[in-house]
Amino acid sequence: MLRIWLISFIILLAVACQPTQPTPPTVIISPTIMPTRAPTATTRPDAQPYYDEGVTLYQRNQFQAALIPLNQAIELRPDMAEAYSQRGLVYRKLEQLKPALTDCEQAIHLAPDLADGYVCRGVVYRAQDKYPAALSDFAAAMRLEPRSAAAYNSRGLVYQNMTKYDEAVADFTRAIQLSHAPLSWPYSNRGNVYRQQANYRRALVEFEEAIRLDPQDGDLYYNRGDLYYDTKDYNAAIMDFTQAMSLTNTKPSWPYYRRGLAYHRTEAYTEAIADFSQAIQLKYQPASRPYIGRGLAHFALEDYVSAEQDFTQALTMQPDPADWPYIARGLVRLAEGNTETALADFGEAIQHGDSYLGYAYYTRGDVYLSLKQYDKALADLNEAIKLDPTDAAAYNRRGLVYGNMGHDHQAIVDFTAAIERDPKMAAAYRNRGQAYQHMGGDAQAVADFTMALMLNPDDAAAYKHRGQARHSLGNESRALKDLEQSAALSK
Repeated sequence: MLRIWLISFIILLAVACQPTQPTPPTVIISPTIMPTRAPTATTRPDAQPYYDEGVTLYQRNQFQAALIPLNQAIELRPDMAEAYSQRGLVYRKLEQLKPALTDCEQAIHLAPDLADGYVCRGVVYRAQDKYPAALSDFAAAMRLEPRSAAAYNSRGLVYQNMTKYDEAVADFTRAIQLSHAPLSWPYSNRGNVYRQQANYRRALVEFEEAIRLDPQDGDLYYNRGDLYYDTKDYNAAIMDFTQAMSLTNTKPSWPYYRRGLAYHRTEAYTEAIADFSQAIQLKYQPASRPYIGRGLAHFALEDYVSAEQDFTQALTMQPDPADWPYIARGLVRLAEGNTETALADFGEAIQHGDSYLGYAYYTRGDVYLSLKQYDKALADLNEAIKLDPTDAAAYNRRGLVYGNMGHDHQAIVDFTAAIERDPKMAAAYRNRGQAYQHMGGDAQAVADFTMALMLNPDDAAAYKHRGQARHSLGNESRALKDLEQSAALSK
């Protein structure tokens, strides 16, 4: 039997944990600009109020609006380095990296003795994954301003991206110590590091402190919601994602996408569909993921037409991972009875092999098993096990292939391997019991069927086979009870 419903678990877990998936939003602390030179005599209007307004809007996450006063400040004072560095940070938040880099470099050109331009450029380099260049700029900023909380916080984010977690924690801690007023974001950033290290208790303390310092920042609730999601407290995650939506946040689509996943985990599929649809409207990136999530929710509701449409749409968007929509669409087509098109999709998934290549082989091998094409099934399951030697289900299915090919000894080896990897897999005990039964080992078969029934008391087939084995052993009364129980469960 195909593991169709396991697919929801796998994709949700993958979307939550894949390294390629977006990390929780982090905010770069805007450098505190201190005047370093006396104002020059001019009859032009003062640019400072426009600059201050731009900084305020930036701190409120109103990035598009912040451009207007910053543009005005630069128009009035083309030599105002701090306005360029602040506008560069705004462009970075708007993911316009080319103008962001231009502004940061102009700030450095105008005032090479100010730390802000180097912080700005380091932030952009981090967004471009140019980590050595970013570290060099933050080091320059620290030399110019040794007590720059912004530089330490920003460098901590680079170390976090580089999985240098100890260095990241040290930098976030230093940013907290250096800041003149309590800042929420170094706490939240430090909490994200602890979450990545699965130190959930410490991460929760950090997120709660960040929220206490700034209860109006939606991104902080989003980060705590991610923590709750990781610890499978889906209702708490839903509450935090909902709160994030009601406040200003840097990525409006993200709370909808993540809440959709949490709703899916609680089997609230209609609510999940609504959230994934909203994430699509708000242009969540990578664009394919909310379509995949919505397709899975439609699949769970057995709306196969809508599910197939969503997975097909995801395939037009350079999906990440590339193989998953093919696998998902293949499962939909299989559920609809379209075996040939399902096999074609699984074949495409293998051709586009990505994060789920082993599962693609497993699924196609399972279909070949159901079609009694045992040689093809064996080849695919061999590949699945080679790619993931810990996959208990693949050993179990390959054991069935060997059993159907008459290789009971090899089947027992595979069923045993499945049990070793997953001691709670009832089907593997039942299947091994049948292999022993075929070989005349009725006593061993009874032991395996009994274990299968301890794990799954509703397994009618296990009762049937145990009854047959007990009959062969001459235990007629217990055999009769097993066969009666099997008949009752079958009804």
